[in-house]
Amino acid sequence: MAGNGRLRIKKLQRGSYYKKTLKIMVALSFCSIFLVGMVTYIGGTRLIKAEVSRTHVNQLKQVYNDIDRQLVHLEKFLGEWVYNPVLSNRLTEVDFSTQFDVYREVIGALTTLEGSSPLIYDAQLYIQNVNGNLLISNSGGRADVQDEARIRQYGDWSGHLWSRFWVDAQELGSREGVLSQTLVYKLQANVDKPYGLLFVFLDEQALNDTIGPVRADNAGASFIVDETGNWITAGRGRGGEATALDGAIHARIMQEDGERGSFTYNWSKEDYRVTYETLSRTGWRFVAATPLSGLMKPVLFLTNLILAACLLVLLLAGLASFLATGRIYSPILRMLRAVAGGAPGQEQGQEPRDELRYIEERWNDAALESSKLRARLEQHKDSLKTSFLLQLAQGHLYFVLEEELKQQFREYWWEPEGRIFTTLAVRITGNQEGRSPFRKGDERLLSFAATNITEELLQKHIPETAVINFHDSTLSVIAAYPEGKNRDELRKELWLAAEQVMEALTRYLRVYATLVIGMPVKELSGIAKGMEETRQALGYRDMNRSGQIMDMEELMLSKQAATSYPSVLEKNILETLRRGMAEETAAEMEAFIKKVQAAAGREMLFKQQLSQLLGSILSQFYRAGLKPELIGPGVNYYEELLRLHDREELLEWFRRRLIEPYIRETSKEADEEERLISRVIGMLKEEYRSPISLELCAERIGMGSNTLSIKFKMHTGVNFIDYLTDIRLNKAKELLLHSTLRVNEIAEEVGYQPTYFIRIFKKQEGMTPGQYRKRSADRSRRRLMHIFDRPAAAEKVHFCG
Repeated sequence: MAGNGRLRIKKLQRGSYYKKTLKIMVALSFCSIFLVGMVTYIGGTRLIKAEVSRTHVNQLKQVYNDIDRQLVHLEKFLGEWVYNPVLSNRLTEVDFSTQFDVYREVIGALTTLEGSSPLIYDAQLYIQNVNGNLLISNSGGRADVQDEARIRQYGDWSGHLWSRFWVDAQELGSREGVLSQTLVYKLQANVDKPYGLLFVFLDEQALNDTIGPVRADNAGASFIVDETGNWITAGRGRGGEATALDGAIHARIMQEDGERGSFTYNWSKEDYRVTYETLSRTGWRFVAATPLSGLMKPVLFLTNLILAACLLVLLLAGLASFLATGRIYSPILRMLRAVAGGAPGQEQGQEPRDELRYIEERWNDAALESSKLRARLEQHKDSLKTSFLLQLAQGHLYFVLEEELKQQFREYWWEPEGRIFTTLAVRITGNQEGRSPFRKGDERLLSFAATNITEELLQKHIPETAVINFHDSTLSVIAAYPEGKNRDELRKELWLAAEQVMEALTRYLRVYATLVIGMPVKELSGIAKGMEETRQALGYRDMNRSGQIMDMEELMLSKQAATSYPSVLEKNILETLRRGMAEETAAEMEAFIKKVQAAAGREMLFKQQLSQLLGSILSQFYRAGLKPELIGPGVNYYEELLRLHDREELLEWFRRRLIEPYIRETSKEADEEERLISRVIGMLKEEYRSPISLELCAERIGMGSNTLSIKFKMHTGVNFIDYLTDIRLNKAKELLLHSTLRVNEIAEEVGYQPTYFIRIFKKQEGMTPGQYRKRSADRSRRRLMHIFDRPAAAEKVHFCG
């Protein structure tokens, strides 16, 4: 092997067999590579051309969609924004020279509007005020409009047919950096009389930045013109003017009639691909022209790259064919190459005399490296010990044989043979008010300190002790002692050690803790179950005591007397929550927690009743049409509740996580729901003749049909179909009494088929429409007869029909 670690192979004897094999290998390699290269070149070139063309078209389409979407969004946003309460008709009565708070609100609203879209450059507000005509803007402040021509122009715009329209920006004064067209919205309290105008100036540079990527390397053209051919923007940066190419394409594009199209245009001996699209809301045309040479650049480059790659592969194939005729198929040579890396003890220029000996030396080198890695592994033994202990405690080693567990335990800890194991559980249950140095967020630090104290004190009584920190204010302990040790003596030692741990945690960390002493087990596989039992026993602590020690042998886990659930307090909580009374809900919640804690005693029962209350509150969320996950996405409320132990923490958690979000969301949704239901009622009153349905109304207001049905009944007290039926039947009664239309005509007039109309009318009124009309006519006749009770008067009364 040479000094660089690679083996130097002896040359082959170049006989006829070698030459024939070489020729066959070269011929097969060249033919196959040549065929693959040609197919790749021809097919790949076509695919690349098609892909480049499609990518370019998609890019143009994306830019067009982006512009159109921005303009549509801007118009919709402004259409809703002009109804901002700040811009109400009260501005016509405001004296801005004295009412500065109103002026600040208007300026703040204009500032918010300008920041709502990157397309907005500036916004101006024209108000017909009692003190004069005012023009207000964020940049120019407040100015009195005294120019009669300008006032007349504003008056003409106020009388425009549409509430939204575009005007030439030059008519509002020359301004640098704005688009040639300005969007105008009329401010009107009613349809007939506008009281002001809102002018929105668009940023020319922002629009140019949108269409700029179409014109890569500043080649080609991209611009926007209106339907009459006037320039909106030349796409050449802020204030940039159109080039000769832009002008030529502009003249050519005005000859096109369609809303969209594509054609090839020649300019200065260069072919350009011109594509145009008409924006849906404004009628403007977005035009993009790209030189075909620029489109084909990637194709030409990739074509040449494919040719070069094919030639290179052919050369490599010839070289591979030459090398393949050597000893490449020798198993010894393959093994040598697999382990080659420089054999120790060999001098430069020497070859290994015995390939097997060389492999053996390399194997020894690998064994030496393995021993080094094992030594490094010993350095990380502490982390491995902790990992093994966690797996053992959590039951992940359940299927591992007892002997294997003992072997691993022996490597990391102590000799498990002849030992009995006991598990203990410790939980920090609260801080000494105002005395503990630990605050919220210091849970990990507190758990670490408690682990060190517990381990040090327990090892004084039982040397073979290991502590596991679960980092959730809970510790678990494994203690081992000789199998023949007296059991009562051992329990006394454990109890004494537990008392010292409790005292130390209280004295040094200023916290309260609960400690459970578990049952002894003889096998390592039983440790997981013992730990689980002790951790579960923590839930039986007396919540009315600050700290306590429990012994699993003495702890009687019998059924406790059923604790009455304060359903009245729960009902009060849900009622005040439904009404949006935050303080009253918090007060009822505090009373609930105090009563449950005093009655339940044990933490497990206490948490069960709090979980039941949590379920009722979450049900209240769903009844109100809210989903708790929208307020706290990805949150498991029950897990959060079980992690809390202190009464003040629980009360704060209920207030912050449930009460305040519920009241905040329901107050917002109530106003919106009332507006939408009023809109649906208006639809029913206007369109009851047509086949209007719940699904159609839900689609119009953007709400699910089931949700609309629930909300409609909640606000009106009746179902949607019953409400519509009442409208139609009331109108039908009116027509039956005050018109001469036939029943079939009246049925069609109120949106029913005649047979169905008669059936539903009879079901609702207890009689057919004809009977209703006849009964009403009889009643009218009897009233008239009563009025004209005298015989002479009766003789003069004649009835029709």
